[in-house]
Amino acid sequence: MHGDGPHIVVVDHGSVEVFADGGRITVTAQVFAGTDPDVRVQRP
Repeated sequence: MHGDGPHIVVVDHGSVEVFADGGRITVTAQVFAGTDPDVRVQRP
């Protein structure tokens, strides 16, 4: 993802949202939970 500064990632029960470049770049994805209730976020 492009953009300067930190990226903010928000995860809730039904979506994942990423905000970058002061909010000028956003990505939203719906997610559908499986049987595993754990959510893991890993930084490359």
